[in-house]
Amino acid sequence: MNTSLPFNDWRPVAEPERSEQFENKVDQDKKLEWWDSDKLDALGWGLAFIWGGFVLLLNNYNINETFPWWDGLGVFFTGAGIITITIAIIRFFTSRNQGKVIAGLIFGLILLGIGLGNAFSQLWPIALFVIGVYIIRGVIIKK
Repeated sequence: MNTSLPFNDWRPVAEPERSEQFENKVDQDKKLEWWDSDKLDALGWGLAFIWGGFVLLLNNYNINETFPWWDGLGVFFTGAGIITITIAIIRFFTSRNQGKVIAGLIFGLILLGIGLGNAFSQLWPIALFVIGVYIIRGVIIKK
């Protein structure tokens, strides 16, 4: 009767040899930066950071004393929403990757809603309804 368990005769397995072609491919992949994969996303992030810096700079100069409606976070989120929606519209007309268009529009509307606050409160139920219908449509109708 053999009482040994399958893992009792465990031996390390040698790594498979890698070809030079595989090593060169890995080296080339490592050289790609995050902004090389999607230039529109990189453009959107860059614009959002510039916008955020601009809003913070204006806050440092107490622009809310000159413009009483100025709320730094509200202005930032409104601008970021407009940037995101603009990038989604550009992607719709120029890119083959149409999957990011709806996600960009939804995210942009959320940012816009956060920025506008109460002015957007009447549109939130409609926006949530449309998002839900789109998600269900994507589940039911498969490409």
